[in-house]
Amino acid sequence: MSIKDNNFNGLYWLIFNEVFLIAHIILIKTLVGDFSIFQIVFMRSISSSIIIVPILFYVKNQKNIFAQFQGNLIRIVLSFMAISIQFFTISNIQLAQVSTIGYLRPSIMSIFAYFILSEEQSKGRWLVLIVGFLSILLVFSPEKTSIQYIALLALLGC
Repeated sequence: MSIKDNNFNGLYWLIFNEVFLIAHIILIKTLVGDFSIFQIVFMRSISSSIIIVPILFYVKNQKNIFAQFQGNLIRIVLSFMAISIQFFTISNIQLAQVSTIGYLRPSIMSIFAYFILSEEQSKGRWLVLIVGFLSILLVFSPEKTSIQYIALLALLGC
C-alpha cells in the first residue's frame, strides 16, 4: 500500500469520524429533553459494551482486559467522567461552540504528552498552542470579555 493510499484511508476515516461525531452531538441534543445526562451515558456505555465484548471474546483477546485490571478500571472511570462532561456541555451550549472546543483536542493531547509522558515541546509549538487557545476563546465568545465556566468544563471533557 502506498503513502497516497494511506492518506486517502486516513481522510476517509476522518470524514467518517466527523459524520459520526455530528450525528452523536445531534442525538445528544435531541435526547437531553427526555433523559438525564447520566441515562444517556449509561445507554451509550451499554450499547458499546454489547458490541465490543463479543468481539473481544471472538478474537480471543479478553485476557488483555484482566491483565492490567487496575489500569483498565482507571481508564473506565476517567472515560465515564469525560463522556459525562462532554454530554453535559453539549446539552448546554451551541453546536458550533461544541465543535470549536473539539478542535482543541490535539492541543490538549500535546500538553498532556508534555506533563505526563515528559515529551519535549519546542518553543514554536508552545507559541502555537497559546495562540490556538486564545483564538478558540475569541471564536467561542467574541462578545464577552469573561470566560464562560461551561467552556472550561468542556475543556476538561476533551
